[in-house]
Amino acid sequence: MPASPDGDARARGLVSLILLALLAASLLRDIHEPFWGLHDFNTADHAQFARAMRRLPPSFHKFLPTYAVGLRQPDEEHHYAHHPPLITWLVAASQTAFGDAEWTARLPPILCSLAGMILLMRLVREFHGDATAVLVGAIYAVLPIGAFFGRMANHEAPTLFFSLLAMWGWAGVAYRNRLDAAPVTAPRESASPPIAATAARRAALFVGLAGAIYSGWPGVLMALGTAVDALRLRRRAAITSATLALVLLVPAAALGLLLIHLIEGGVGGRWDLLPALLSARWHGEGAEPISAGQIAGTLWSHTIQNFTWPGLALIAAFFVGRFIGGLTSRGVSVPPGHAQAPTPAPIWILAFSGAAYLCLVHQARVHHYWWFQCWPAAAYFAARGLFVAGDAAARLFRRATASRAVQTLGLGATIVCGLLNTDVYFHHVDYPPNEVYFWNDLSRAIGPHTPVILRQDIRKRQRYGSYEHWWWAAPATAYYMDRPYVTAQSIDDIRRHAAAHRWFVSPQAILDREPALRDALDAICPHRVMGRYVVYDVRAPAE
Repeated sequence: MPASPDGDARARGLVSLILLALLAASLLRDIHEPFWGLHDFNTADHAQFARAMRRLPPSFHKFLPTYAVGLRQPDEEHHYAHHPPLITWLVAASQTAFGDAEWTARLPPILCSLAGMILLMRLVREFHGDATAVLVGAIYAVLPIGAFFGRMANHEAPTLFFSLLAMWGWAGVAYRNRLDAAPVTAPRESASPPIAATAARRAALFVGLAGAIYSGWPGVLMALGTAVDALRLRRRAAITSATLALVLLVPAAALGLLLIHLIEGGVGGRWDLLPALLSARWHGEGAEPISAGQIAGTLWSHTIQNFTWPGLALIAAFFVGRFIGGLTSRGVSVPPGHAQAPTPAPIWILAFSGAAYLCLVHQARVHHYWWFQCWPAAAYFAARGLFVAGDAAARLFRRATASRAVQTLGLGATIVCGLLNTDVYFHHVDYPPNEVYFWNDLSRAIGPHTPVILRQDIRKRQRYGSYEHWWWAAPATAYYMDRPYVTAQSIDDIRRHAAAHRWFVSPQAILDREPALRDALDAICPHRVMGRYVVYDVRAPAE
């Protein structure tokens, strides 16, 4: 008796739920942990930006990430104006709804990552059937690039979510007739449901295009890839002129609005800074020189860590198999579930946006997470590589069981290595935990938001061409200190600020290098040593 549609739907839903739970288990791990982990400075950055957006009037923050600490409005405006602002909006909304904590900053990217997985599996199922969708979901859930960085409050997670939303919509709008009647040369994995071009799919396409652009620059590349595909399809009369016009106009309008927002709100209407702002991702000045060999070594190391050796082997197997199969099966139609089934255009668009962005940003030589936009395509190619490897094993050993054994081994190795590499990421520490403890202890000792005098600024300047701006030297320090401050270089500076700032805070190491300042403070102010810091009460006489 054939399986009922309801039974298939329930089984599919159960498997999808299990895979979502697998990804959620990684994303929710240590969700309350302070921002001291690998690249947690990004989450601390946007958590502090979100605080400023909630505390300061819109006339000041301009709905852009704004550098501010404490409850007071800063004297000067400094915005993070060279990147789209949507992630800060999401974190501010999360803090407003659930309170100010580490987990509320991580919640928006986690939800984006889980929703993106649902969209990817639906997209793959529509083109290749259930079996491929399940394999893509299983690999997607364990690749460290997403299982770890999918919780990072930065531009990557919302950009990828909206990109997947756009591609799911694009599949419904442009590829609804992809399964034409054709000779079938191999059994399908499962029935592939038809794609209906509905209003919801069109809405998903245009919301996804605009949302991805307002989330991150890879969204612009995704929109560019979609536009090129739309032009190709229009030449074949596969889409209407109205659809092509919208695919071109909606991203153009979103990008135009974004640039107006960044320039008018972020840098006071200085349109001459636009080239510097746009090149800020790959043209940062003051970076340490690095050889091509070092760049290649770092890129390769991060690639292995993010996608694992078995995952990369499966990706290679897919491309090698497709090349060989393409030479031997020209003109032969294959079903959606076959190893040689064509890769859908939405996957190629995602792969293009991820690879192109990776090539453009100079930070790729340092940061692991610049591979994030490649996450769906990597999972897709690895899953398809399982079918290629299985097909090769069946041909080589002339046994159907060989195919299943190779596929099981490849999937199992990818899952195990993915979980192990993700665990390594979770054990990495970027920011000293003692710094977090100190600022928390200081808040308990002198009160939260109490102004202080600092020996050194927690900000530093950075220049991108003609564009110069302040940014946090250590975003976690700004997040956990979160109080107004001034800086002082001498005892006279400290006395001048003492009326409004009672406490002077300096690392012990700096005072050891400046014995004259230390001796002058010791002579007139009581102090306490707190970890690697010394805290002086500049209003109370020394005992």
